[in-house]
Amino acid sequence: MLVRTVFIGVQDLDHLDIVKGSDGVAEIVCRPVEDTTLPGNIESLVLKPARLDADGLQQFVDVIARGEIVEPVGVKIGQSVVVTEGPFASFPAVVEEVLPHDRIKVAVSIFGKASPIDLDIAQVQIL
Repeated sequence: MLVRTVFIGVQDLDHLDIVKGSDGVAEIVCRPVEDTTLPGNIESLVLKPARLDADGLQQFVDVIARGEIVEPVGVKIGQSVVVTEGPFASFPAVVEEVLPHDRIKVAVSIFGKASPIDLDIAQVQIL
């Protein structure tokens, strides 16, 4: 599940920029937040680096080490997500079904009509 994944801590945004530019760093864990940087802009969600609680992260790693995860953590039917990859990237969606092999079925609103698509859990960001 977490092949070649390393969790590191950073001191501040400058240190984060150094880490992002380092060889071998493919992805930074992010979370969607409302963009309020410029008054008058259309409200939208942007991805910001996530702050992970050290105790919660340790519990997560301990559970993985014991091999106890049998279903996706944190993904529930009816939950709102944002698609992060593929042709529907940045589209909001709702989880309709949790499928085997870390896949989910989500409903994406296209021209006002809900369209179901199957995605890998890694292709969505939980809101």
